[in-house]
Amino acid sequence: MHELSTDFYVGAAEAVVAATILEAAATILEAALTSDDYDPIQNFLWFLVDLSLVILHIATCLKKCGVFGESRNIGSDTGFDTAVCNAGREQQVNSTYGSFANGATPNFETYEGDFDMIYNDRGTQMSGFVKVQLKNNDVDGYKIDGSTHDADGHSIITDGYVSYSGQAWWVDETFSGADRGLKVLTEGKFDFSTNTFRGTWRANTGIRGHYTEFRGKQLSKTFKPLSDPQRQEDIPMAIAMVETPVVPTSGIVQTPHQGNKDDRKNSGRRVIFPR
Repeated sequence: MHELSTDFYVGAAEAVVAATILEAAATILEAALTSDDYDPIQNFLWFLVDLSLVILHIATCLKKCGVFGESRNIGSDTGFDTAVCNAGREQQVNSTYGSFANGATPNFETYEGDFDMIYNDRGTQMSGFVKVQLKNNDVDGYKIDGSTHDADGHSIITDGYVSYSGQAWWVDETFSGADRGLKVLTEGKFDFSTNTFRGTWRANTGIRGHYTEFRGKQLSKTFKPLSDPQRQEDIPMAIAMVETPVVPTSGIVQTPHQGNKDDRKNSGRRVIFPR
């Protein structure tokens, strides 16, 4: 059984307050009915207005604390942290291997812009947008920063990684409002040629879904400046060597004899150089 969240107790307290208001409205109505100068129709209409507002308030409170619909017990997914660790480890290993094996290189130094997204949440299509900022880590991928704006409010990307090939994961967290503490893990792949993303999401409430659309707009990229031309000393040089005959200054030089085999054994012209 999951531990009840703070929102449950807040919602229950608000429901109690609403019930108290309803009781007060009933008391006022009773007093009005026993009074000598009252308009029954007018008082009854005001009572209906008060009653409808109180009922709406109670229903909202009960829905917030999970009585109606699926409860949003933030942090109830005990496997969430493990999933985040596995996503980071798997992406890092695959990216490092790909960088060395395939000679992967960065497409750009920075990549920044907004992505309009449509995602599936328990059978309902929801929309929002994500601000994405990628920066080359000069090793094997990009550091990701940014924020998310959707039906749950505003959240900040606190951790994540994107490989040069586009494989990505990140975690965004909500720090304020009713969903404070909500974390969402996103996994998938960017297509930098079309500025799109395909993937899934998993919240620490235990709810999961997928993105049906994730498309960038107003994107900007920066690139590393071209390196300096190859320096002269780095240019390989070919050296030709010509073998020249050595002329002795003294001694005897044997020259080949064009006679027969037997004659060549002991033949040769003796040249004596002056000392």
